[in-house]
Amino acid sequence: MESFLRLFVNPPSSSFIATLSSIFRKKFSVLMAMVIAVGTFLPAIGVAQTISNVSVSPSPVCAGSVVIVNFIAENGTGAANHFTNSTVYQAYISNAGGGFPGATLGATFSLTAAYSNLDGGQTNLLRTFTLPAGYATGSYKIAIGSSNTPGPEYIASSGQNASSDFTVNAQVAPTVSITTNRGTTICAGTSVTFTAGPTNGGASPGYQWKLNGTDIPSETNATLVTTTLVNGDQISVVMTPSSELCVSSATASSNVLTMTVNDLQTPSVTTSASAVNICPGNTVDFTTNLLINGGGFPVY
Repeated sequence: MESFLRLFVNPPSSSFIATLSSIFRKKFSVLMAMVIAVGTFLPAIGVAQTISNVSVSPSPVCAGSVVIVNFIAENGTGAANHFTNSTVYQAYISNAGGGFPGATLGATFSLTAAYSNLDGGQTNLLRTFTLPAGYATGSYKIAIGSSNTPGPEYIASSGQNASSDFTVNAQVAPTVSITTNRGTTICAGTSVTFTAGPTNGGASPGYQWKLNGTDIPSETNATLVTTTLVNGDQISVVMTPSSELCVSSATASSNVLTMTVNDLQTPSVTTSASAVNICPGNTVDFTTNLLINGGGFPVY
């Protein structure tokens, strides 16, 4: 303790300080030489190019419709691994269960953008794709890759950095048929109800009834009631499925019913008697002699 107090109270000599400085300089030089030597043999630490943050909208979407895909291209280390306007991209889509490998989605493409020229720099990109019309209903994913010609290469055929699931609904074919409560042969003036029977029409399909191929004004319900048909009239309907369905066609046309309409006719009948002058209790036979417009099976 006494030696420590003496050193603290009496400052060290200049020769002591010089000796101490020399020791530190030598140690520091050796340390820097070691750092340089290690750095020479260690590989350079770089950044690998990637394509990530892939997102798809809208969801759900109908097969055959357009989807918007956003993604980020991140440069690797060195200009050869930077994404540019010349980079060739390829989109991949999973199977209906979200699994890869799936299939390529469309042809290869390039995108013009204000690409970053920094190592690790990121560029936000967007591309639209049309989904094939034959896709089944399911949960799909999309991944984006790039070719090594001209580069940089990023392999995504196995779903690397793929999007989250998005729902694709398969297309259905809408159809409609019509029936009548009176058949197709009626008398003039008869009230006839035609009814539309939709398939894949959705929750609230629309209708337009037609007479001889021409729209009937204001007749837009599932049924048509009329008393004004004439012989040879043709009735049909066009159905428009409601918007929540994924349909292969925007409208569906029904079968055509051709109506046979018979004019109203007045029936008449004449009779004769076996005797006209009789006594009480005599038997008289009455016979129909002439029947007009009585039909095939008249009732007497």
